[in-house]
Amino acid sequence: MLLATFPVVFLYHENAGILNLSSMVLPLGVHVLLAVAAYTFLYFLCKRNAVAASNASVVFLLVFILYGTIYDLLLTADLFTVRHGTMLPVMLVAGGYLAYFVERIAPAGARSVQRASLVLTAGLIGFNAAGVLRVEYYKLVASREGSAPGSQTYNDGSPTTRPDIYYIVLDEFAGFDAVREYWGYDEIDEFENHLEERGFFVAGGSRSTTIDTLVEISSRLNYQEYPAGEESAVYFDAIADNRIMRDLSSLGYTTVALEELRSALAYAAATPIAVDYDLHFDPGSSRPGGLRFDPFAAMVFELTMLRPVAEADRLLYGMYEEHGQEVLWALDRLANLDDIPSPKFVYAHLLFPHAPWIFDRNGAPTVSSCWYDWNCYLDTYIFSVSQARELVDQLMGNADPLNPPIIILQSDHGARNDGGTTLTDYPAELRNHILNALYLPGFDYSQLKVDMDPIDTFPLILNHYFDTDLPLRQDAGLE
Repeated sequence: MLLATFPVVFLYHENAGILNLSSMVLPLGVHVLLAVAAYTFLYFLCKRNAVAASNASVVFLLVFILYGTIYDLLLTADLFTVRHGTMLPVMLVAGGYLAYFVERIAPAGARSVQRASLVLTAGLIGFNAAGVLRVEYYKLVASREGSAPGSQTYNDGSPTTRPDIYYIVLDEFAGFDAVREYWGYDEIDEFENHLEERGFFVAGGSRSTTIDTLVEISSRLNYQEYPAGEESAVYFDAIADNRIMRDLSSLGYTTVALEELRSALAYAAATPIAVDYDLHFDPGSSRPGGLRFDPFAAMVFELTMLRPVAEADRLLYGMYEEHGQEVLWALDRLANLDDIPSPKFVYAHLLFPHAPWIFDRNGAPTVSSCWYDWNCYLDTYIFSVSQARELVDQLMGNADPLNPPIIILQSDHGARNDGGTTLTDYPAELRNHILNALYLPGFDYSQLKVDMDPIDTFPLILNHYFDTDLPLRQDAGLE
């Protein structure tokens, strides 16, 4: 029982900052049931010898738990073709034989093995459980106390004349210069020219300070640089209770959030954003039936003999298809917010063109081998460009020409090229090349730098449109 519990507790401990405790329920339940089944079967096979059955179960469960790791090692070694259909029976037989040999240990030695296993697994679980409790306590305290800086109150006229503000973050959207330099995708010039023709300022030299989404978004929404390495809960709370929304609320703005960051594919434990309208995708009847694994359960199962089931779940139950539906829904909803009173501040954070890359360049579904293969990034990127262009045209086409909106298109960081199948000879510095395009009606763009720091985005807006005097970073912002 302890050994079956250990990998779930260990993996949760390693990712506790971005998960909810509820994520443990399914994998923990499955592992415990498997432990009970293995022990019960071997108890009768060992003629009701509890110690022998216990030791045999532990050995079999070790093989069960290590299956995914061994499978990955064989794939990496590439000595021969590795398939579940052949490897799984081999591992089952190996586990059975090892259990048989352990069952034959003399009674005195068997009891010593059992005690040693008990002490070792209990110690490992205790250590990781203590770490989980520490992180959960910190998350609870951070969510209650808050960590965002204080707001200012601005009063400068009627809210009815203030422009709507759209802050749209396209996660992992590489800067225009990066896709030209590495991918040779010169067609990006058409999108850049289109933005400039529509009146945008394109800060083509903008760079993110880090490649950490939570650090970047916390810093930009609060106009102050957050250090890397903090507990995730610090950033969650900084985003949930952020300065720009509080400042604009004091100006009579309605606040709106459409953010996919708080999802099973990203940060399920993130604190809900304190907004007037928290809009969410409802898959409704389109959601497939049956058992569904979240990413944590899939991660646990992929390390074990349940890996074929975890991989099949992605195909059978459409977790990634649902993600694609959410992206398309959010883009459509962003262009149709007339039901929400103005002036409004809309914060949208989409995992697009972030992995899993489920769209090809025309918006059609990709094959499963593409989902975490960086060689498929460009196709999804090209589709995201077409969708961003369409969204800009819709927002501006629907706008009141006498009171046009402010539109900010940014990425949190560029293409990081980490995880899954990575790109060859990808320059590390390109990971910080970001999209940063601003439509600021009435603003003199000659005062802006092409390498402006995105942390200056909202101070620039507040200073120009609301006569504040917020400081800007020395190496960005106004000349």
